[in-house]
Amino acid sequence: MAAALIGGAGAALSAGSAEAATGCGVGIPWADWVGGQALTCGDKVFSWSATATLGDLASSTVSAVQPLPGDYLFNLDLPTFTTSSFDFTYVASITDPSRVFSAVDLDSDADVLASPPSILTANFTGGAVPITLSSTNGSSSFADVAGGPQILTVRNEYNGAGAIDSFENSFQQTSVPGPLPVLGAGVAFGFSRKLRRRIQGDRVKA
Repeated sequence: MAAALIGGAGAALSAGSAEAATGCGVGIPWADWVGGQALTCGDKVFSWSATATLGDLASSTVSAVQPLPGDYLFNLDLPTFTTSSFDFTYVASITDPSRVFSAVDLDSDADVLASPPSILTANFTGGAVPITLSSTNGSSSFADVAGGPQILTVRNEYNGAGAIDSFENSFQQTSVPGPLPVLGAGVAFGFSRKLRRRIQGDRVKA
């Protein structure tokens, strides 16, 4: 399985401790996931959308883990290294209305010396700007998500060169900024203004 991504999350906690802490991390066979079995972890839901090129995906397993608070990983694990191309799309959703996506990452477990190189791309749409990340021979890439979306559509495409065993899309989330209520702001401003006038009046009397 590929190393965890955002902020070195995988190095901080083992998969076992992450599962114990969050109650997620159990793999689901590809066929069950495509058939509608839920893949959830914390406030994240990962739902299959479409498959353009199946390749060896039929024998793969998908899972989701939370290595650290605010970091979630979607993992696809093949039974062995493959050079069979694949292309599929899923939707990542946040169910907590107070949270939004803030960053994404892509990493793969592949032959680092492969030539021609194994190339996996991930396209994330749903934010203010579409994001395309690439993992070449197991490299990782990262990008911030603009616009604060709660739903991202993710397309993963593998070119079928070199050899790949697994990959991870990781998602970082943050809290939605809460605006100060208009009434509360007005009351606070009025109070501070009266306080300043009182202090100034006391100074004049002194």
